[in-house]
Amino acid sequence: NGEVETPDTCPGDCTVFGCGDFICSEGETNESCPYDCYNANCGDGSCDTSDGETALNCYIDCQPICGNSVCDEGENIINCSSDCDSECGDGIYHHPGFEGNPGTEGPACVDYQITCSDDVYHYLGEEFNGLIATATGQCTGTDSWDCQAETFENCPSDYDETCGDGFYHHSGLDDPGSENESCLADYVITSGDGYCDATTEEYDENDSENPDSEEACPSVCGDGFYDWNQSLGGSEDETCTDDYEVTQGDGYCDEANEEVIGEDIDCPLPICGEDGCQSPYETFLNCDSDCDSFCGDGLYDHSGVDLDGDGVFGNEDNTCIADYAPECGDGIYDWESGEVSDGNDEGSEPDCDYTQTCGDGYYDYVENEVISCYTANGEGVDFSDYITNCSTYDFCDYVLTDGDGFCDPINEENLQFLISTDELDCGSCPNDDVAVCPLECSNENYSEADCIIPGCTDSTACNFSSSATSDNESCIYIVEGECDCDGNVELGCGCGEPAAEEGKDCDGNILAIVDIPIVFSLSENYPNPFNPVTLIEYSVERAGHVNISIYNIIGHKVFNLVSGYHSPGIRYSAVWNSNTQSNIPVSTGIYFYEMRAGDYIERKKMVLVK
Repeated sequence: NGEVETPDTCPGDCTVFGCGDFICSEGETNESCPYDCYNANCGDGSCDTSDGETALNCYIDCQPICGNSVCDEGENIINCSSDCDSECGDGIYHHPGFEGNPGTEGPACVDYQITCSDDVYHYLGEEFNGLIATATGQCTGTDSWDCQAETFENCPSDYDETCGDGFYHHSGLDDPGSENESCLADYVITSGDGYCDATTEEYDENDSENPDSEEACPSVCGDGFYDWNQSLGGSEDETCTDDYEVTQGDGYCDEANEEVIGEDIDCPLPICGEDGCQSPYETFLNCDSDCDSFCGDGLYDHSGVDLDGDGVFGNEDNTCIADYAPECGDGIYDWESGEVSDGNDEGSEPDCDYTQTCGDGYYDYVENEVISCYTANGEGVDFSDYITNCSTYDFCDYVLTDGDGFCDPINEENLQFLISTDELDCGSCPNDDVAVCPLECSNENYSEADCIIPGCTDSTACNFSSSATSDNESCIYIVEGECDCDGNVELGCGCGEPAAEEGKDCDGNILAIVDIPIVFSLSENYPNPFNPVTLIEYSVERAGHVNISIYNIIGHKVFNLVSGYHSPGIRYSAVWNSNTQSNIPVSTGIYFYEMRAGDYIERKKMVLVK
């Protein structure tokens, strides 16, 4: 019971081994301890039974030997079961649950003690053989603590259903019983016992038991209680409108009252292959067995994409407003929404659905995208390789471009002449320097390949800051420097000297070659995985338009990272901050980035981890 026992307070439980313990133990003799060793022969090594020696009064000579098939004095069924049996009255309760050696003794034997596993249910207040079971374990009228009452909880092996034992053994237990409300001594209000302990027949939420807590309590549609719980015997559903209320777990997905498919227990996501195409949760991307693509499903199924990989390309275009988004490869050049050409001014075919379009900001001189030239009075004239009296231009997407075949004197693109001095009229040179004509005229930056004109037969030629010198009556000058007033022309490496060879300087020395990228390449992003910023490096083999876009796992474009004209020999880089084009952060997952430059297409994968 938690108290400390001593030989003084409990000599029956606490034996002191030594002189005075009534046992002639090893080391004790009649001379050293006559109290225990009662005669002088005790300790001589011989058990003189004829002289009254026993294991109790002369243990040193007469100690029992277990295993000699004799139940010696001091041996019993506990310390030597091989030699001894038990019998009622020996002080040992040899019951059916006796460990290793079951017995037959029970409450009728004087040796009986309250013992779990003896097949005797000794419950609270019950008396057997003078022992009354108590809740505390203390035996009535004594200081003994061997009278602990047995219960269903502390000794289920001995438990035997008994009305009046204080335990309500009803049918709702894991080990079902048969007691019910008729056993008043044990009954307590208990949900699940099969008895409706309600004060009224009508549903009352304040009642001790009702259909919400006890299956045995009846419920009908209209009583104000939504009896949906099948585990409690309920069968009502949303069709019982008088009682229905939104309830998690009732099996009805009430989307009208904010139960959400894919989030609430009653609203699981549809299963592909069952009940047809459940839009918007199923599409032909995640369930092509049930769904086809259609205008309005949020997927742009255009002629340049095989969304489900079955070799069939879509037929949607920009007429399907609900799904359309500018995408390279759909056959629609949507420059107003940011789809651009490659900007290649070398005449190669631009990419990304490009068709020559006035107003798209791309000057397609390869296709002579030039509208007209207007004179000062607003009258239009036809385009020609050079224009004599234009004051303004109205060219479609025009930018000053060397090599486009258009000599643009207004923007200081200058003429180079094949001239005879006797035909040159220097009186109309812009600086009116007639004092040095006809041999000298001012010369400013004659360097454009677009401005070579055969002959100079009228005064208009000098309107474009032209000059010429006489050399054997007829000369061809491609002027790269400035003429001095003595008529000397600096050609490349000096006046009258030829230009330097390609790759060499004017002294013939080979120029250093710089290691620059001259191939199309798209690097792995770094870092990868990343959060939230990653770097992408790339280069091009030839000049042209470059487009790099970011796509999510289902192929939707989330960001247009690069779009513009690029030149070879430069290592470019771009940084993505994991936002959409609308500057909204994207979620964790796998993304793809794709580079397009002319015929070059490269894709790589990256992982965003937040």
